[in-house]
Amino acid sequence: MTNKRVVPLKLPQRRPKGLGLGADINMGRPNGKKVSSNDGENSDVRPLKKSSYVKITGGAYRDSYGKVQSFDEDNASVIVELAIGGNFVRVSEYAVMVVSSKEYERDAKCINKRDYDREKRRIERRNEEEKRREGKEGSSKSNGKEKETLNQVNKRNESKRKHEKTREKEKDAIDSRMWVQPELRVRFIDKNFKDGRLYNEKFRVLDAADRENCTVEHSNGKIYYEIREEWLETVIPKEEGACLMILRGPLRGQLGVMERRDKRGEQVLLRVITNDALIKLPFDDVCEWLGTRDDD
Repeated sequence: MTNKRVVPLKLPQRRPKGLGLGADINMGRPNGKKVSSNDGENSDVRPLKKSSYVKITGGAYRDSYGKVQSFDEDNASVIVELAIGGNFVRVSEYAVMVVSSKEYERDAKCINKRDYDREKRRIERRNEEEKRREGKEGSSKSNGKEKETLNQVNKRNESKRKHEKTREKEKDAIDSRMWVQPELRVRFIDKNFKDGRLYNEKFRVLDAADRENCTVEHSNGKIYYEIREEWLETVIPKEEGACLMILRGPLRGQLGVMERRDKRGEQVLLRVITNDALIKLPFDDVCEWLGTRDDD
């Protein structure tokens, strides 16, 4: 008996060049679904095209913002002008996410925004917990319904000590992150590499993949690969007005202008560019930044 039912023909979907197995074919396409996750700001998000505002989601420039300048259809990539530094970089079409102009204006100039937001949320949660704890203690004292015993005092003190230890561990974990970043000027302090020929020389950081794989460039144009972070140290310029990057703490990744350099105290007075706040930081927590600022 013959089955005369019409069977629909299913055609295989053509995979664009440069897209690996298992990847979402719609990711990054002009008509794809990959846009910024901020739903309230998507009113002006348009398909990926020239001059689109984008956020890079993978590779060496991950979490950086920029503007699309051109397309390379043969290699499934786009040329993006970075918001910070103004450099033109080639990025896979599937590693960019179209964002709204509102998000771009708000976040594009913030360096290491993910770390900054995480640290900000942690500080806000800690402050809220302290306020709640202080409110409970104040209410208990005003009511006078309970008398504290020595055991209760000891328990509260123990809890406070544990809280402080946890806070110190979190701070140490943040400070132990990799400090070397692209566009920093650093000094070579290892005496064994290349028989010490590079000792005390200054270099420009081109890339910092991890602690064991940094790429630096000498003033003569020669580039060195697989440089360890421990072989480098920060450089503090002598002249006031130089641009520095903050390497540690809640403002990590922010840029500032050096107002004063205290060589004896090994610290600088820095004016943070984003809010004009003046802060003092040790030499180890800042480093000369060679990138291009928009207000230059």
